Order: sequence, then structure tokens, then C-alpha cells
Amino acid sequence: MMNAKFPPPNHKSLIYRALGACLLFWAAGGIVLGALAAHPLVGLVFGLLGGTIYWLVAKMAADKYVLDVYDSELLESVQAPRLYEMLRDLATDAGIEMPIVHKIPLNSPNAFVITRGDRPAIFGVSCGLTEELDREEVRAIVALMVARVATGAARAWTVGSALAGIPLHPPRIEDVVDADLSVKHTGFGQQFRSLMCPVGALYTKSLQNADVVTQCDQYAAELLGSTSTLESALRKLHVGRLPVNDSTRPAETATAMLFATPVYVDATDSPTDVHTTCLAGAASDVVSVEHRIDRLQQMDSAALASRML
Repeated sequence: MMNAKFPPPNHKSLIYRALGACLLFWAAGGIVLGALAAHPLVGLVFGLLGGTIYWLVAKMAADKYVLDVYDSELLESVQAPRLYEMLRDLATDAGIEMPIVHKIPLNSPNAFVITRGDRPAIFGVSCGLTEELDREEVRAIVALMVARVATGAARAWTVGSALAGIPLHPPRIEDVVDADLSVKHTGFGQQFRSLMCPVGALYTKSLQNADVVTQCDQYAAELLGSTSTLESALRKLHVGRLPVNDSTRPAETATAMLFATPVYVDATDSPTDVHTTCLAGAASDVVSVEHRIDRLQQMDSAALASRML
């Protein structure tokens, strides 16, 4: 059983940040459009109304959106009995309901967790996680996902990823406008992406709080009883990041905040479209894996010092 020394992060402040960013963007858009029609106050009212509706839609659709982005499939307990066993034990220790497990077709070792109101959380595990990490390292990543649910941080990040990515997700507007791949990134679809990707980056930046990330790491370490396996697992996930390339969709990079570590390399020099790179960079430069490991080592040193007293 865990002995929680660290207070849960104030995830409500993250929710308020996301709501504020959403209303601010819609209000600004409403004022601009209202000013063009000589009625800026009317535009403000409609902008706030639109922002509220979008917020509610994002909250309701967040879990379905993330699962659809990665074409995830339900992973039954008979398919991964050891994974289910360790998840059940850690969920019991943390006092949360047993999550549902989905498999995501990513070769990179990683995992995410999304929450769905009063329903069980969904734990998404990549194909590469169990292939490239040993059993104890997989358990460490599972503990980290459980910690994010127990502290409430996963709830804010689930909504934030939907706010950032839903406008960029299929059915893609550019597919509707023109199915010709040679002109797929032109016209209305390109203009829409140019507007929404910086807004998605704003949502991502506002929700990725370094203190919350490291506090969840520390909470997971307490569930595990040590920091070493979590440190080792984070290093392997960091090494296994995917490059941002022309096949990477903006909707995927918008969900990067949900994962144990950023899925994509911050490839600002890669020859890919600026929208995807913008979102990938926003999700990867808030708190580094090196900083997270340093904080875990500080925690381990403090625990060792207390035992010697």
C-alpha cells in the first residue's frame, strides 16, 4: 500500500486554465467578427456562447476523440493477464476504480491515460511498451498512469487534448474540400489549420505544468516503493520517441500531453508542415525527462537521508 507524502496536484487550476484559454480565444474571435459588423459587444456575447458550447463538446467527446485518433482496440484480460494483474494491484493501492485497457498501434514504447467523468479511466498501452521495457519498468509506467488518475491531473489533460485537437481531427476539412493529395494542404483546409494549430499549442502550453508532472512522478514512485525503475523506464521512453515527419498528423501531436513522456521528438528542423511541428514542440518543451529524473533522484536522496537519521 502507498504512503502518500505528496499532496495531489491542484488539477482544478489546470481545468480553469483550459476553460479560460477556450473562452478567451472564442471571445476574441467574436469581438473581431462583431467589430466587422459594427457590433463588437454582440460578437463578444456570441463568442463566449460559442466557447462554452465548444468546451462542453470537448468534455463530452474527449475520450472518444483520443481513442479514435490512435485507432485503439480494447485489450482483454486474457490477452495480457500480467498487465491486468499489475494494473489491478496498483489501482487498488491508489484507491481508484480498475481502468479499462486499450492497445494503440505505436511501435514507440509509451502509454497514456484518459478519464471519463464517473466512468472508469482508459489506460492506453503502445505495442512497443511491453516489447522494449522489462516487467518492472512496465509496472513503473502503469503506476505513473494510475498516479495521474488518482491525483486528477489526467482529467484536465484529457479535456485539454480534445480542445487542442478536435478541430484538426478527421473527418478532415481538407478531405471534404478536395480529395486530391497533391492539393490537400491548400485552400480552406490550410487556412483552418493555420488558425487552429497555434490555438492548440496555446491549450497545450496552458495545461502542461511542470510541477504537476513531477508531482505525479513522485506519487507513482511512492506507489512503487522506489524511484529507480521509474527513472529507467522514463529514459527508455525518451530514447524511443518518434520523429515528426510528413505522415504525422496534427491531431496526434495535440494529444502528446496525455502520454508518460512526449511521443515525438521536438524536431524544429524537420522538413514537415509547420502546424504539426508547432504542436509537437508545445507538448515537448515544458518539462524535460532529465528534469523529471533529477526530481525523482532528489526524492530518493531525501528518503535515504531520513532513513539514516
